[in-house]
Amino acid sequence: NSTLVDIGAATHGALFYRTGRSAPHNLFTNPANLWSVGSGEDYETGSPSPVLRFRESGDPIPGDPRPANGVTIAYGHTTVEYAWNGSGWARSQDNSPTVDTAGVRASPATVIVHFTTYVSSAADAESPEAITLGQGQAWIFTDGQVVPAVWRRNELLDVFEYVDNSGNFITVLPGQSWIEMPRRESATVN
Repeated sequence: NSTLVDIGAATHGALFYRTGRSAPHNLFTNPANLWSVGSGEDYETGSPSPVLRFRESGDPIPGDPRPANGVTIAYGHTTVEYAWNGSGWARSQDNSPTVDTAGVRASPATVIVHFTTYVSSAADAESPEAITLGQGQAWIFTDGQVVPAVWRRNELLDVFEYVDNSGNFITVLPGQSWIEMPRRESATVN
């Protein structure tokens, strides 16, 4: 009686493809494939709500943007850094560049630092569990700027919303977006 729609590889194999990576890490799809099933005649689910809202290059950045060179995030045993390179935020971890399988440096167009409270997981007391309901502070790094923001999410099935202090949605440039979820007071804008 569930309203969920199974669009996994077992039921819709044609929507997926495999790469040369070792199984099980070689099965991929893309959102357009999955949305084509969800919005088809057999299902009335439609497309999911957008996680981010986009603006055109040259449009003003909403909120209170300020120039930023990057951000440093301390995760305890690991430090992550992003540095503005003129077109994206070049990522490093523990002073080593983050690269993909082709050796290309990860430089997302947008980085969201989504400050999160963690508690011990009910499944494993040694494992942290992020509290993802409610609201909290965030920083949106876009186009060489940082925008102070508020994240909010009221229900488990809701997507996160990122708004300025007046409640207006923060828009970012299209492209790769990475979301980091550190504890409060563990990041510094550079």
